Amino acid sequence: MLVYCLSKICVNLMGYMEMSEIKATLNFNGQGQVRKAGCFSWEDGSSYDGDIMDGKPDGQGTYIWPDGDKYVGAWKNGQREGLGCHSRTNGFIFIGGFHNNLPHGEGFYVGPDGICYSGTWVLGKQQGKGVLKDQNEGVIFFGQWEQGLPTFSRFTDKQIP
Repeated sequence: MLVYCLSKICVNLMGYMEMSEIKATLNFNGQGQVRKAGCFSWEDGSSYDGDIMDGKPDGQGTYIWPDGDKYVGAWKNGQREGLGCHSRTNGFIFIGGFHNNLPHGEGFYVGPDGICYSGTWVLGKQQGKGVLKDQNEGVIFFGQWEQGLPTFSRFTDKQIP
Protein backbone atom coordinates (compact mmCIF):
# COMPACT_ATOMS: atom_id res chain seq x y z
CA MET A 1 0.00 0.00 0.00
CA LEU A 2 1.38 3.39 -0.97
CA VAL A 3 0.79 6.01 1.71
CA TYR A 4 2.69 9.14 2.58
CA CYS A 5 1.79 10.68 5.93
CA LEU A 6 3.41 13.47 7.91
CA SER A 7 1.95 14.53 11.27
CA LYS A 8 -1.31 12.62 10.63
CA ILE A 9 -1.91 14.41 7.33
CA CYS A 10 -1.92 11.94 4.46
CA VAL A 11 -1.49 12.73 0.81
CA ASN A 12 -4.59 11.76 -1.21
CA LEU A 13 -3.74 8.31 -2.45
CA MET A 14 -5.54 5.06 -3.09
CA GLY A 15 -4.19 1.75 -1.97
CA TYR A 16 -4.89 -1.92 -1.48
CA MET A 17 -4.46 -3.41 1.97
CA GLU A 18 -4.19 -7.10 2.73
CA MET A 19 -3.73 -8.31 6.28
CA SER A 20 -4.26 -11.78 7.69
CA GLU A 21 -8.02 -11.35 8.05
CA ILE A 22 -8.91 -8.24 6.01
CA LYS A 23 -8.69 -7.35 2.34
CA ALA A 24 -9.82 -3.89 1.28
CA THR A 25 -9.34 -1.00 -1.09
CA LEU A 26 -9.00 2.29 0.75
CA ASN A 27 -9.22 5.98 -0.09
CA PHE A 28 -7.28 8.44 2.06
CA ASN A 29 -9.00 11.80 2.49
CA GLY A 30 -5.91 13.81 3.34
CA GLN A 31 -6.79 14.33 6.99
CA GLY A 32 -5.32 11.17 8.48
CA GLN A 33 -8.70 9.47 8.23
CA VAL A 34 -9.60 6.63 5.90
CA ARG A 35 -12.77 6.26 3.83
CA LYS A 36 -13.25 2.80 2.36
CA ALA A 37 -14.17 2.00 -1.21
CA GLY A 38 -14.67 -1.71 -1.61
CA CYS A 39 -15.30 -4.68 0.62
CA PHE A 40 -13.82 -6.19 3.79
CA SER A 41 -13.99 -9.95 4.24
CA TRP A 42 -12.92 -12.06 7.20
CA GLU A 43 -11.79 -15.67 7.41
CA ASP A 44 -14.98 -16.69 9.27
CA GLY A 45 -17.00 -15.79 6.14
CA SER A 46 -18.40 -12.47 7.34
CA SER A 47 -18.07 -9.39 5.15
CA TYR A 48 -18.69 -5.65 5.20
CA ASP A 49 -19.15 -3.42 2.18
CA GLY A 50 -19.55 0.29 2.79
CA ASP A 51 -18.11 3.39 4.40
CA ILE A 52 -15.57 3.25 7.21
CA MET A 53 -13.88 5.85 9.35
CA ASP A 54 -10.85 5.09 11.49
CA GLY A 55 -11.11 1.39 10.67
CA LYS A 56 -14.76 1.01 11.74
CA PRO A 57 -18.03 0.98 9.79
CA ASP A 58 -19.28 4.57 9.65
CA GLY A 59 -21.85 5.84 7.17
CA GLN A 60 -23.83 3.48 4.95
CA GLY A 61 -22.91 -0.16 4.60
CA THR A 62 -23.86 -3.82 4.45
CA TYR A 63 -22.63 -6.45 6.89
CA ILE A 64 -23.19 -10.16 6.26
CA TRP A 65 -22.61 -12.69 9.05
CA PRO A 66 -21.13 -16.14 8.32
CA ASP A 67 -24.59 -17.76 8.66
CA GLY A 68 -26.07 -15.43 6.00
CA ASP A 69 -27.81 -12.96 8.33
CA LYS A 70 -27.57 -9.44 6.90
CA TYR A 71 -27.76 -5.79 7.98
CA VAL A 72 -28.09 -2.97 5.44
CA GLY A 73 -28.14 0.59 6.71
CA ALA A 74 -26.49 3.28 8.77
CA TRP A 75 -23.39 2.83 10.94
CA LYS A 76 -21.60 5.06 13.43
CA ASN A 77 -18.26 4.19 15.01
CA GLY A 78 -18.66 0.47 14.28
CA GLN A 79 -22.22 0.21 15.63
CA ARG A 80 -25.56 -0.06 13.82
CA GLU A 81 -26.85 3.49 14.31
CA GLY A 82 -29.72 5.13 12.43
CA LEU A 83 -32.08 3.57 9.90
CA GLY A 84 -31.48 0.05 8.69
CA CYS A 85 -32.81 -3.39 7.87
CA HIS A 86 -31.63 -6.52 9.69
CA SER A 87 -32.75 -9.81 8.15
CA ARG A 88 -31.95 -13.33 9.28
CA THR A 89 -31.99 -16.55 7.32
CA ASN A 90 -34.75 -17.89 9.61
CA GLY A 91 -37.22 -15.27 8.30
CA PHE A 92 -36.75 -12.59 11.00
CA ILE A 93 -36.79 -9.03 9.63
CA PHE A 94 -36.47 -5.72 11.47
CA ILE A 95 -36.77 -2.43 9.59
CA GLY A 96 -36.36 0.81 11.48
CA GLY A 97 -34.08 2.75 13.76
CA PHE A 98 -31.02 1.41 15.57
CA HIS A 99 -28.98 2.78 18.47
CA ASN A 100 -25.90 1.03 19.92
CA ASN A 101 -26.59 -2.00 17.67
CA LEU A 102 -30.16 -2.40 19.02
CA PRO A 103 -33.59 -1.57 17.58
CA HIS A 104 -34.45 1.93 18.82
CA GLY A 105 -37.12 4.42 17.80
CA GLU A 106 -39.83 3.53 15.29
CA GLY A 107 -39.57 0.08 13.78
CA PHE A 108 -41.31 -2.86 12.17
CA TYR A 109 -40.55 -6.48 13.04
CA VAL A 110 -41.68 -9.71 11.35
CA GLY A 111 -40.81 -12.98 13.04
CA PRO A 112 -40.27 -16.38 11.41
CA ASP A 113 -43.77 -17.36 12.59
CA GLY A 114 -45.38 -14.44 10.71
CA ILE A 115 -46.19 -12.43 13.82
CA CYS A 116 -45.33 -8.78 13.34
CA TYR A 117 -44.96 -5.75 15.56
CA SER A 118 -45.06 -2.13 14.51
CA GLY A 119 -44.29 0.59 17.00
CA THR A 120 -41.68 2.12 19.24
CA TRP A 121 -38.52 0.41 20.50
CA VAL A 122 -36.10 1.46 23.23
CA LEU A 123 -32.71 -0.26 23.20
CA GLY A 124 -33.98 -3.52 21.71
CA LYS A 125 -37.33 -3.77 23.52
CA GLN A 126 -40.83 -2.67 22.59
CA GLN A 127 -41.67 0.45 24.59
CA GLY A 128 -44.59 2.85 24.16
CA LYS A 129 -47.36 2.46 21.58
CA GLY A 130 -47.34 -0.60 19.37
CA VAL A 131 -49.43 -3.12 17.47
CA LEU A 132 -48.85 -6.87 17.49
CA LYS A 133 -50.45 -8.73 14.57
CA ASP A 134 -50.73 -12.27 13.29
CA GLN A 135 -50.90 -12.81 9.52
CA ASN A 136 -53.96 -15.04 9.82
CA GLU A 137 -55.75 -13.74 12.91
CA GLY A 138 -55.22 -10.00 12.58
CA VAL A 139 -54.52 -7.70 15.53
CA ILE A 140 -53.55 -9.54 18.71
CA PHE A 141 -52.70 -6.51 20.84
CA PHE A 142 -52.88 -2.76 20.37
CA GLY A 143 -51.65 -0.47 23.11
CA GLN A 144 -48.78 0.35 25.42
CA TRP A 145 -45.63 -1.74 25.84
CA GLU A 146 -43.10 -1.65 28.66
CA GLN A 147 -39.71 -3.39 28.59
CA GLY A 148 -40.76 -5.58 25.63
CA LEU A 149 -44.08 -6.71 27.12
CA PRO A 150 -47.64 -5.53 26.47
CA THR A 151 -49.24 -3.77 29.44
CA PHE A 152 -52.57 -5.51 28.72
CA SER A 153 -54.43 -2.29 29.27
CA ARG A 154 -56.44 -2.85 26.11
CA PHE A 155 -57.34 -5.89 24.02
CA THR A 156 -59.06 -5.76 20.67
CA ASP A 157 -61.24 -8.11 18.69
CA LYS A 158 -58.99 -8.11 15.62
CA GLN A 159 -59.70 -4.45 14.96
CA ILE A 160 -57.77 -1.37 15.89
CA PRO A 161 -60.05 1.02 17.82
